[in-house]
Amino acid sequence: EDVLVQGEGGLMGMVVHPDFAQTRRFTTCQTHTEGERAIDVRLVTWTLSADGTRADRVVDPLVGGLPVNPSGRHSGCRPTLAADGALLIGTGDTARGALPQDLGSLGGKVLRVDLATGGPAPGNPFANDDDPARRLVYTFGHRNVQGVAVRPGDGAIYSAEHGPRTDDEVNQLRPGANYGWDPAQGGTVGGYDESVPMTDLDRYPDAVTAAWSSGSPVEAICGTAFISGPQWGDLDGTLAVAALRGTKLMLMTLGDDGA
Repeated sequence: EDVLVQGEGGLMGMVVHPDFAQTRRFTTCQTHTEGERAIDVRLVTWTLSADGTRADRVVDPLVGGLPVNPSGRHSGCRPTLAADGALLIGTGDTARGALPQDLGSLGGKVLRVDLATGGPAPGNPFANDDDPARRLVYTFGHRNVQGVAVRPGDGAIYSAEHGPRTDDEVNQLRPGANYGWDPAQGGTVGGYDESVPMTDLDRYPDAVTAAWSSGSPVEAICGTAFISGPQWGDLDGTLAVAALRGTKLMLMTLGDDGA
């Protein structure tokens, strides 16, 4: 780990490449610092040595420019591989009110990128946009994405997201969709107004409602993964969601409609 993050800030997540047996490559998500100052959050691809004693950067950054809050608040980054091999990246809004609805910002989003190049993955909803940041966006209007999971079988994508004082959300992700978090209230207020709904259907009638919501109190949900395989018996296919509050694990079943 010292080798991986030397000269960097915290290491926030990683994915092992599907062809690791041949390439020995993996990608990390981490804060990039210069001196004592955090510059951005970025993804870096590494090659692990044959003896496993060191790793060398081979693509740095694979994706850069993810916003960072100097305090670290909502500056997370959760990488996950989609069923088609694209790299999904959940990001936080860095507690800046305008970012979740700003398609030119990589904060408050789930991004979908090519694992080899860091460019937009084929089929992205804004892939032909003039803005290179928009080309990477898969979904937007998120507060603080803490986990991304891909369902075995159909490849459906789910995210786990922190709410403010109410309504942690598990969301089923749809390409190009807005998930309705807007603490800037359409740019009418400054700062970071957390009194707004997690999914503001009054302002954004087409926003996607949560597949599951905690209500009050929040659970502070974070990492999530699907339980898969016959060894799990009746639990096969359930979604496991970790919760920081109460330090517990919740198991959720999904209906035919994805909720």
